[in-house]
Amino acid sequence: MSFASSMVRLQAAGQLAELNSCLSDIDQLLIPSTINNFINQRFILQKEREIISIFEEADKKALNYLVAHAKLGLLFYKIKDHRSFHGQHRTEFIELLTVERLSDLTVPSRVVVLHALQMMKLPANAKAEYWVRNVILNTRQDDLSELKSLTDSKGDYFSMTKLIFDGIRSETVRQDILTHFRKEAAIQEAHMAMGTKKAKLRRQKAWRKVLSDVDDTLTCSGGSFPAGIDKRYGKKVVYPGVLAFYRELDLGAQGPNEWPESSAGNLVFLSARPHIYKDVSEKQNFAKFEKLRLRGGADGRGGMHTVPSLLAGDVASGREYMFSNDMEPLALKKFENFKQYVSVYPEFQHVFICDNGQGDVRAGELMFDAFPKNVEALYVHIVQDIQKTHGYDPLTWSKKGLRPCFFRTYPEAALNAALRKPPLIRVEGLRRICQDAISDFYMIQTKEWPTLKHKADRRAELNQGLWSVNQFLITHGYEKVPLIEAERLWRNGEKVRTPFGLATILSFDPVNDMYEVELDWRPLDVQVAEYKEREAKETVRESESVISHVGAHDAMPSVLETVVETAEETKEENADDPSGFGGEIMVPKTTTAEAGSSRSDSLAKVSSEAVSPISGSPVWVGDKPAVVERQTSVSDDSPDKSGSPLNAATAEKNGTDGLRVKRSNELDATESLLFPTVEGLTDKSAPLAWSHPVKAKIQGSYIEKFSPPSLPKPPKEGRSIFSFWVGTGEGGKQKEDEFKPGDKCTTPFGPAKVVE
Repeated sequence: MSFASSMVRLQAAGQLAELNSCLSDIDQLLIPSTINNFINQRFILQKEREIISIFEEADKKALNYLVAHAKLGLLFYKIKDHRSFHGQHRTEFIELLTVERLSDLTVPSRVVVLHALQMMKLPANAKAEYWVRNVILNTRQDDLSELKSLTDSKGDYFSMTKLIFDGIRSETVRQDILTHFRKEAAIQEAHMAMGTKKAKLRRQKAWRKVLSDVDDTLTCSGGSFPAGIDKRYGKKVVYPGVLAFYRELDLGAQGPNEWPESSAGNLVFLSARPHIYKDVSEKQNFAKFEKLRLRGGADGRGGMHTVPSLLAGDVASGREYMFSNDMEPLALKKFENFKQYVSVYPEFQHVFICDNGQGDVRAGELMFDAFPKNVEALYVHIVQDIQKTHGYDPLTWSKKGLRPCFFRTYPEAALNAALRKPPLIRVEGLRRICQDAISDFYMIQTKEWPTLKHKADRRAELNQGLWSVNQFLITHGYEKVPLIEAERLWRNGEKVRTPFGLATILSFDPVNDMYEVELDWRPLDVQVAEYKEREAKETVRESESVISHVGAHDAMPSVLETVVETAEETKEENADDPSGFGGEIMVPKTTTAEAGSSRSDSLAKVSSEAVSPISGSPVWVGDKPAVVERQTSVSDDSPDKSGSPLNAATAEKNGTDGLRVKRSNELDATESLLFPTVEGLTDKSAPLAWSHPVKAKIQGSYIEKFSPPSLPKPPKEGRSIFSFWVGTGEGGKQKEDEFKPGDKCTTPFGPAKVVE
């Protein structure tokens, strides 16, 4: 800043202090203005004259400084037209700014003057509408566009649309202003067609208004009636990437790569929420927008890039929707707001972003029908089945040339915008939208998600859109964006429950949310027995820890000892009882017909590691895999001494106390699936069929917390009925009469009898 500029600024600051002093003398805190004017007439007139003189004597720069920093709206209100004393001070003061010194005012200063007139209420002075008309008609071309955009970017409901259609009551004045808008827009288009110097400057901007719905488009309604129907995110959650999509559409495909902070934006929201009294309902929305402006994010881009404008609905259309579920009035009201908006901004193109939950798509169709040259694109956020969209008629749209883009995530919408001819956004902007969408997703707190499944589904949905964008980026030589990683919930080695049974976590893929697990496909009673044994060992270990802790601190002798059987003791006790499954089991070995050997007098040794204490466990007999089957009695025979209901006749017939060895060629279809065999396999040290590690990859949403295995509880009548598939014979044909009612068989759940 130069010395001269500093001196001018210092002088203007002194004038501003003098101005505020005069205003405080007029605006007494404890005395109303009317009474103060009546009591101190001469003093008030003097102070009002001093204020007017300050604005008259200020040079151009000082004048703009005073307009920008003074409480101009309060000055317009407090300075009165004193009829009895012929002191028309208010009229004189406003005419000074809107007529006499208007040429000295910059575009931002003119915006401040118009805002002060709106705050004062135009009906308060008969000449107010003409003052507004004079300010607008003396602003032309690009300056006029800036004037309108700045008026809409103040963060309140005093917009240009409200000024023209609500504030001005004279139809003549209104038509004069709208005609001026169209005339200046035509001149701007002529500059673009002829390629003048102004055209080069104009190409630095997109000249596009971004119109958007609020509920279920900017933020999720959470299914809260009557706001919206989307329940995919939590209530009031900002959709990932939506703010970046607004910014890049406003930037366009040319001009600066980043949004200039000092520039007025072109974002406007079409809300169905009604305008009730003054700005009661609008204040809530603008407070929400201000929070979004201050919102952080990636590289400082997480917030809303500009202060938006708002076009509210009305009570009548909202009432029709709430009581009769009629969405047509909502669509018509939004179309009416758009029609007024287009008349104010004829030089701009318009992109409408909405959702298909209410009447927005129908409103977009009406916009396109009435202003096909002004509606550049229609983006529809899918929050319900497309077929349920109000006014959905793709055949009619195709005939009209309307091609709305239905999308689920904003990276998908951005990809469509980049693929259009001409493109609406640049490729760098597409990549920034994806980066911001990832940042927005991570900013959603856990408590804001309805359930963890909702979070996993939305992450997968967003990753699908990012993947599509990455394919486009790679083909154009850009670096792809990373996908959203899932939060790890299960550690390596942790036991969990899956749709395929119990499993142990091996590894985790955060991008695809896939856990590699080792499934425990052992028979259920083996899992139950192992779990009980492990629980017993942990109980013993805890008891020993408690005893040692007490002994160390209290020096008291131990009065309780825990004895744990060793493997050798168990082996000796069960050496003579192969039916107890402890130690080695001696199974009579039979000679196979194919081998033709004479080894019938020898015994096949099966180690305890290779035999499970269950029916239907695979073992090795000679060089063939077989199944050890415990035969149980299904009759009313009394059980043996150990409590096992073994049939004595069956035990005597099969030998080994009710244990029967089934060779691989004797396995039925179910056992063949559970215990597969390999022809020619002779390695007796090979692991059991179910002991082979079975690995799988399962998505995290299908994994649950570990719960102990338990056997199915039989019904009170003492039996359980299960259904099993029957294997097929040669040629894929089903075997006939393989099992008949009453036959005994072996199943994965133990011995059984065929019912039907």
